[in-house]
Amino acid sequence: MILYNSYTGAIVSFSEDEKPEVMACLKRAGITELDSDVKKSLYDHGFIVPGHVDQKRRALFLHESMHRTDMMHLILLVTEACNFRCTYCYEKFERGKMKPGIVNGVKALVKDRAGTLSNLHISWFGGEPLLQMPLIEDLSHTF
Repeated sequence: MILYNSYTGAIVSFSEDEKPEVMACLKRAGITELDSDVKKSLYDHGFIVPGHVDQKRRALFLHESMHRTDMMHLILLVTEACNFRCTYCYEKFERGKMKPGIVNGVKALVKDRAGTLSNLHISWFGGEPLLQMPLIEDLSHTF
């Protein structure tokens, strides 16, 4: 049995023998004490929380933090020069680079939002983004 906690990101696996105890612990009645390794693991990874914790408030906080307007994260593909050829990739590997109109659009977007941003995070994407170092430097200087 594998459990995933979408709030904490925790992934925990339990054996077939532990499954009945896991299922019993996850019922709405809860548990009264952490008297087994299964219960401790469920608690440590956020599957069981103390009764005084307002889970709805925690979920709303997480939602709001994911949709903050004062933060921006851009993932920029400055070159298609990637030699990985991952089977799930949608790129055509034409070995192109970011076109000037896109560069200007990205600059305009960041300039437009700069007054309201407290945090800007840039990820340079592509198999070999450093092949376009002049473009990265130009954008970085603008940011």
